Amino acid sequence: DKQDDRDVVVSKHEDPDT
Repeated sequence: DKQDDRDVVVSKHEDPDT
């Protein structure tokens, strides 16, 4: 679960528009 959360954070950092 924690890994998934990290993935989401990385995605947001790469694409803050989303």
